Amino acid sequence: MSDCFRYLAETQELEATLAERLIQAVGFRNLSVHSYEKIDWQIIYKILDTNLADLKNFAAMINARL
Repeated sequence: MSDCFRYLAETQELEATLAERLIQAVGFRNLSVHSYEKIDWQIIYKILDTNLADLKNFAAMINARL
């Protein structure tokens, strides 16, 4: 999945800094899926509270190209 964001950044379809943050989100997703019982929900809340705009920006970019 992270390779998709790298490709979009390389082809300049996605801003490089946003791509990097989304790549980090993929890494976090992988950690949370495979270590679900160890999740700190306060960290999850903080991530959603401060980084939700990244997902909205990505969705807007996709929507603009449809």
